[in-house]
Amino acid sequence: MSERVLQAKDGTARSHFLGAIVLQQLPNKSGDLELRTVIDGQQRLTTLQILIDSVHAELLRNDLKSHAAKLIGLIENDEVFRKVAEDQFKLWPTNLDRPAFREVMSAQSPINYKEIPEKFQASKFFQAHRFFAQETQEWLTSESAEIKEKRADALVKTLRELIHIVVIDLDTSDDAQEIFETLNARGAKLEASDLIKNFVFQKLFEEGGAELCEKVYRENWLKFETSFWVTPTSIGREKFQMSSLFFFHWVVFKTASDLVEREVFSRFKEYVQSSNLPMSTLVKQLSEAADIYESKIIKAGDEKEGNLDQHGLLIYRARIMETSVIRPLLIEVFDPAQSQIPKDELTKFFEVIESWLVRRMLVKATAKGYNKVFVDVLSKIKENREHAGSIIENYFAGQQNYTTYWPDDLELYKSLSNFSFYGRISKGRQRMVLEAIEDHLRGWIGESISSSGTRVKRSTFQIEHIMPQSWQSNWPLSAGFNEQERNEIVQRLGNLTLLTEKLNKDVSNRAWKSKPGKPGKYEKVEESDLLQLNKKLLASAKEEWTDAKINERTLQLIEFIKSIWKVPAGHTVTFNSPIHDQITNIEIIDLLEYGSLVPGQTIYAKRKEFPSVEAQIHSDGRIAIGKEIFDSVSGAGSFVTKKSTNGWSFWLVSKSPRKSLKEVRKEYKEALSIDTEYDDEVEDPED
Repeated sequence: MSERVLQAKDGTARSHFLGAIVLQQLPNKSGDLELRTVIDGQQRLTTLQILIDSVHAELLRNDLKSHAAKLIGLIENDEVFRKVAEDQFKLWPTNLDRPAFREVMSAQSPINYKEIPEKFQASKFFQAHRFFAQETQEWLTSESAEIKEKRADALVKTLRELIHIVVIDLDTSDDAQEIFETLNARGAKLEASDLIKNFVFQKLFEEGGAELCEKVYRENWLKFETSFWVTPTSIGREKFQMSSLFFFHWVVFKTASDLVEREVFSRFKEYVQSSNLPMSTLVKQLSEAADIYESKIIKAGDEKEGNLDQHGLLIYRARIMETSVIRPLLIEVFDPAQSQIPKDELTKFFEVIESWLVRRMLVKATAKGYNKVFVDVLSKIKENREHAGSIIENYFAGQQNYTTYWPDDLELYKSLSNFSFYGRISKGRQRMVLEAIEDHLRGWIGESISSSGTRVKRSTFQIEHIMPQSWQSNWPLSAGFNEQERNEIVQRLGNLTLLTEKLNKDVSNRAWKSKPGKPGKYEKVEESDLLQLNKKLLASAKEEWTDAKINERTLQLIEFIKSIWKVPAGHTVTFNSPIHDQITNIEIIDLLEYGSLVPGQTIYAKRKEFPSVEAQIHSDGRIAIGKEIFDSVSGAGSFVTKKSTNGWSFWLVSKSPRKSLKEVRKEYKEALSIDTEYDDEVEDPED
């Protein structure tokens, strides 16, 4: 841009627009330095400050003092307004790089970057400052001394006059979230963590000024800017900072109420206002809960090797099942501010949640409404936390609704005995089930410590078809079975096991017993494998592995599953589950679970009269159009059209090629061979 200024005959050049930034005023005494919190635009403002400061330093290095003087007001406040050292700077970051920012921004010109302490040289602030300085020096001195001054004029003019920013300056009562959402109205995800941070420190400033802000930041907030908390975490196609997910779950924990992602900031503010607690007290509670969240809820199941307890196994298995809705409940039971839950009740609590989740996963019961279920459970446990395990056991045992019931042993048997286990459950979940069976066979039953000494290594082994999917060459059909039956049987639970990657590749499509010059699968597994799962397999199979033996082993493994994920004695479900009759009403949450759709995915109105209407799919299966949230796609479609609408045909998942939700649902149905029965709805006119 400075080059354009030099080349312009009339001394003018086109400006560069950096977009809009949002600031919010902080209260201050008359005559004091006016303060603003940066709501949106932190990176742009910080980069500009570093750029201008580095240019200022290089102008001084080249003895261009009058030019440098024109920039000083853009990077420093007048001395008359400074009460503390940080008041020197126009911008003061609230993050881990403050020392590095101070070091480079206050260094005396000409700056010798080699003399900056080594501990700061890895900082992006340092590296950016040095880069801008090098580029400035090279550009200023690339021609004669006479040209240098003209280049300096152009550079100063560019920085002072030609970089344009729209500033939205809010007062203390304005709703920062509303402004933020308006600026991101094209469907961009609202990250709650920045808004909450700005709100928190605004309230802290009101409570105790800059000194309290510094103290709370140092003691309680600093952790939220470490790598664990700022690293993006994928939820479907969406990415959230871990801190934003935590704030979401913390608000649910505190309020025992259901909410969606976009409501986090507003509900956080509502809770703060209703609690009547000082912000400094609330931040301390947040900090303590964050420590619990990191250590006991996120990282507790990380180790691939070692003897995890029931708590650690729940964390590991919930992650495999992609279930985060239990986290507010876990914050509650681990809350250090409340009385400790007795060990036996806590163990039962973990066992019941895991059994309910796993059994529903295995019978393919819908996950729709899980967030509401666990909010309900949270409310009940808050009333009597000392009996958390018994409360949750009684709650799930008493559920007779398809969306909340606890599958009994009979349903587990009916679902798994003829179930295409390999085709209908993800490999990670298959592995998790087989790992649990291996642990059970090693003697890890309930809280009992196995005499074998160790659990199976987690998330490591590969799923192997004992009778291969390509069975035709080495596995002749058993008497009484046809080819279609064989293709179905090889996908059943009883035909699956765990093998190391190397052994899995080695045995592959081998015959069961050896042939001349080539050991069979039996011999290779017997020679190289140590899993109890496979020792029992070899002992029961012996000379041949047949369709009938697959069915026998399926029933054996179902018995293990029933023992691992128990239900209360005598527990039965009294209604006929749709799974039994193979008639089910497929919903968005089912497609999310299967992977046909992903949380955060945008869908589009099909009709030409609504060319710009879009909606987003939430992780709980609900549909959002702007701030409006709907329980079904048809409800969302009716909101747009103002009349009864079949949302499955009204909404497209892609415009080019055109593909409707109805087509996605049909593909899901065909993939799982599910007979479906749908409520009568008005078909969309374009169908």
